[in-house]
Amino acid sequence: MFDPFFHLGTSLTAAGELTVSNATNVGSGEPFNIGLAINPNTVITGNPVNYTVLVNGAAVPLRNVFGANVSTDKLVHRRRYPGFYFEPTDGSDPYVVIDTRCKPCLSQSSVRATTAAGG
Repeated sequence: MFDPFFHLGTSLTAAGELTVSNATNVGSGEPFNIGLAINPNTVITGNPVNYTVLVNGAAVPLRNVFGANVSTDKLVHRRRYPGFYFEPTDGSDPYVVIDTRCKPCLSQSSVRATTAAGG
């Protein structure tokens, strides 16, 4: 199924600039879900740097849901990060915000144990 709001990270520079697919004509408030096709650890070999994402031809900062910049050691490849693109109305710079929080998952053994216990 095609997701018009999914943007696949296809290129990353040593400065943390991420090129993503389908990143033109993105409007403020639109969903901006990101996935990485590349492993950031293969490009960023020194200290982590903050991500910027090319959106509508400009590099904009990538932030988490708490407003902090996301550094290159915080995202893993082959995982989808839901988010939104924002262009503030007060004239400040646009940015992309994504949810980087870990999602809990249950192993099959814990699911079996919970089901067997009646929970």
